Amino acid sequence: MLAPASEERFGMKILVHFEFDDKQIDAMTRLVRSHGDHQLVRVKEEEEAVREAADAEVLLGRFMPTVCAAAPNLRWIQSFSAGMDKLLFPEIIERDVVITNMAGLYAPQGGEHAWALLLALSRGIAAAAESKQERRWGGGKVVELTGGTLGIVGLGGFGLETTKRAQGYDMTIIAVDPVRTDPPDGVSEV
Repeated sequence: MLAPASEERFGMKILVHFEFDDKQIDAMTRLVRSHGDHQLVRVKEEEEAVREAADAEVLLGRFMPTVCAAAPNLRWIQSFSAGMDKLLFPEIIERDVVITNMAGLYAPQGGEHAWALLLALSRGIAAAAESKQERRWGGGKVVELTGGTLGIVGLGGFGLETTKRAQGYDMTIIAVDPVRTDPPDGVSEV
């Protein structure tokens, strides 16, 4: 069970702002307490997070600049997303705070989803479904992917996984990436 915020403690205060159910929170609490006298506090609203942040050292989940500004003892933020763009605001960048994310965790699903959307687009699935509802047949344009060229914007986890799927279609793959300059396997040009 979660400790009340007012409870005296000696370890770290870990603030959780994410949609975990009670069973997940209980498991996290047991894990945290097995490593010391730490306190896990779940918040649901931004105002509550701002209040509880005053003595928090760790933030897990989603946090806005107001929450980070209210956390003078903050040492670590664990984001549950792959992207970091929403955490790079002055209240964090100007401080010595470690930020970790879930990069790569969702990459296979992201690559599969991107590929599914590309297949649907190239086959005109949405237009065909609409035509069927209107009892109109034929006429949709189909684009063949095999042997074509695919442009990838960003060679992070999603981009690399999408690249793997394109290789199965013998596509020429070109990419742009703000960091990477050497093409990974299967990419012709960066």
